Amino acid sequence: MKRKILLIALSGVLAFFPVLNATAMGGAEALTNGPIAQADNYETDKAKFQPLIDAMIEAVEADAFGKPAYTWTLPDLTDFINKKIPNMKKEESKGNLTGKKGELMGKWKEVSYNGTNGNSSGKIERIDTNLADGKTLLSDIASYSESNGNITHSSILSCDQIDDTGHMSCYIVYKDKQAPAKLSSLDKALALIDDPEVVKYIKTERELNNNRWYVFSDGTYMNITPNNNIGTTSGGPAKSVDTRFYYSFRNHSVELSYKDGAFSSLYYNSSYDPTQMYRLYNPNSGEHFYTSSREEADGLVTAGWRDEGIGWKAPAMSDTPVYRLYNPNSGDHHYTPSEEEKDSLITAGWNDEGVGWYSFERGTTKLYRLYNPNESTGTHHYTTDEKERDLLIQQGWVDEGIGWYGM
Repeated sequence: MKRKILLIALSGVLAFFPVLNATAMGGAEALTNGPIAQADNYETDKAKFQPLIDAMIEAVEADAFGKPAYTWTLPDLTDFINKKIPNMKKEESKGNLTGKKGELMGKWKEVSYNGTNGNSSGKIERIDTNLADGKTLLSDIASYSESNGNITHSSILSCDQIDDTGHMSCYIVYKDKQAPAKLSSLDKALALIDDPEVVKYIKTERELNNNRWYVFSDGTYMNITPNNNIGTTSGGPAKSVDTRFYYSFRNHSVELSYKDGAFSSLYYNSSYDPTQMYRLYNPNSGEHFYTSSREEADGLVTAGWRDEGIGWKAPAMSDTPVYRLYNPNSGDHHYTPSEEEKDSLITAGWNDEGVGWYSFERGTTKLYRLYNPNESTGTHHYTTDEKERDLLIQQGWVDEGIGWYGM
């Protein structure tokens, strides 16, 4: 898992059932499934929201435990927790997932490591869910929190969710009882908004209860959800008002939550669909080439390579990267999930071209690896087709087993 985005959140936010609580945290799923509440706000001028949007993105880029929040990776945070909290305790649990009427919706199992050290606490866990309809969901989570008496309490949580379609969601949330100075631009941004209706949403506790949905001409949109989670005492006045601003751009989104008109939490989400892997063939060298880049594939087709379509689909990310290497002497490429093999080839003079794609942890589609001992280029071939594999073996290729897994 080379590049993952993290969540910063109060520890225990996923206490009931961590795998399925992304929606409960107020993310994209929670705010975009409903109808557009205010059709007259469609195509609203984005300029009046820009200061707030800029401030939200700036806050995501602010430091969290020594580095910008969105740059944390799951391995980074795992190492960080292990150094801060030695001797973590392993726990295993499993159970049924039930609906509101008690019906069985599926089963889940969790393996976690927990620990505390002074004013710090941490948790690293993996949750595997199998739903009754056959769908599956895998979540990796790492969370860390620090507290200093009653003054501050903040935490980081990384949650990388992969379902059986290969769709992945990565979340970042930042919470603190006292907003750090680095996030003060969020408060200043409110004063820069000209729209009196938006100001109403911020400052009026119960006057407006409907969502506002602004769609901009550049394809991005802002959703404002007022009065979430209003607490009351015996039908009396509201104890707490939580207003959320949700801005979506491309496959990313930022959400700002104001509780009682002050900074409460900052949420960042990125979502990814499976990667299509293109397969190409060079009739001059006999090499097959694989890439996730349509632009690179098109460039090779222009240069005379044959486009052989989609070879397989790879997950957007996983714990198992597949490395791509290039031999400048023969012009050959090689692909491997083995760091040892990668390092050995680099020592032998191959160029490291980084991570080409990722292997699918659930092993849905096998990528067979074969070797041709009689050639100097195109010496390795990878295919999901068993018939193609068997035919090449009959022609003298050596079966090297499974190289990695696709979807």
